[in-house]
Amino acid sequence: MSLTDLLAVDCIIVDQPACSKDEILTKLVGLLDRAGKLADAAAFLDAVREREETGSTGLEQGVAVPHARSDAVREPALAFAIVPEGIDFRALDGL
Repeated sequence: MSLTDLLAVDCIIVDQPACSKDEILTKLVGLLDRAGKLADAAAFLDAVREREETGSTGLEQGVAVPHARSDAVREPALAFAIVPEGIDFRALDGL
């Protein structure tokens, strides 16, 4: 399975205006839900929020990979957003 198998065009946001971490998580989960990847969007969003509380998913160079294991997922998938102003995901490098 490749990244292109996991990422549908309708699950991509380019040039997202500045927003909070919770707002972008909600938007990305919404994209996955509309794409039919989730059985229960609210349960998955709760799982992602809980995962964020256990530790930062912020990597380096302004990249974050929020994720969670959940029975609310029908099939593996990715949603992607570019937020030029950035969002604080508590990355180790501070970006």
